[in-house]
Amino acid sequence: MKNSAVPISISVIIPARNEAANIGKLLHDLNHQMLSHAEVIVVDDGSEDATASLAAANGALVIRAEEMPDGWIGKSWACWTGAKTAQGELLVFLDADVELEKDALQLLAASQKEAGGLVSVQPYHRMERAYEQLSAFFNLIVIASVGDGDSRAGAFGPCLICRRDDYFRIGGHEAVRGKVLEHFELGRAFSSDQMPVSNFMGCEKISFRMYPDGLGSMFRGWSKSFAAGAASTAPFVACAVSLWLAGAVSAVILMLSSLKGQGEADYWLLGTGAASYAAYSLQLALWLRKTGSFKGWTALLYPLPLSLFMLFFAYSLFSTFIRRKVSWKGRVVSIGSRERGKL
Repeated sequence: MKNSAVPISISVIIPARNEAANIGKLLHDLNHQMLSHAEVIVVDDGSEDATASLAAANGALVIRAEEMPDGWIGKSWACWTGAKTAQGELLVFLDADVELEKDALQLLAASQKEAGGLVSVQPYHRMERAYEQLSAFFNLIVIASVGDGDSRAGAFGPCLICRRDDYFRIGGHEAVRGKVLEHFELGRAFSSDQMPVSNFMGCEKISFRMYPDGLGSMFRGWSKSFAAGAASTAPFVACAVSLWLAGAVSAVILMLSSLKGQGEADYWLLGTGAASYAAYSLQLALWLRKTGSFKGWTALLYPLPLSLFMLFFAYSLFSTFIRRKVSWKGRVVSIGSRERGKL
């Protein structure tokens, strides 16, 4: 992301449902930005906690989302509601768990000015507890599916910025109202209108802590949309990711197979498996350092997060294509039925 002076009005839109644990930190960060003239709008999407009062106490304009029409998904409805109220020339959409360094808004605005179109950022994944390390493969595959840099594959969801005129020109969130992966489809809508989509990593400037409430919340969060994301990924990327995962599994199988018997053939298998395992572990360690505060043991013991990924992905496949329902924050969406979708 680039840094330069950006004398342009900005509206920050935060869709929030039961985000009392996060909203105060984000608004504190926004109130201490070097770029200090931003309009901050929190769209309270039917929260049952203190989200709205905390947002108001921190100086945000709080809008209570009206009853969601049929065919919409909650986050898209909240973003659309906020965008219609916003006055800024630039629209920034932030998830409530995002954390910002003091120059983050300035960098976002400068990057959008240089790149044009839609700019999205995947925040650096900050972790505090051991179970959070198990999300390693999810992080990497999200980045691989969307891409880092110029992309026509889609956009990251937690942080987006675009010009107001461009947003309404492509129909904004109304154009993707029934999509579980609204950010993915929003990026494609910009691309279809011949506008660039640029994706960046948050590094030390934009971060978040995903699913701090335990393994259960991580399970619900990742499994709600991962299969849908896989189905939307470009075939070439999906094939490359599948082959890479197959190689990771094969390295483990080779090592385990070598322990079943004795003889030179088994030592050869052990050596081949160990070399493959070491190569995958090193590759993972290098990649994970860029995506979040992952520990060295996460890459070294990668069969653990890989097994969890496969379990979550299998459940996501079941929910998306067989059960055809996923849930998040007390709402259920029927996949493929936009009239009944209310996530």
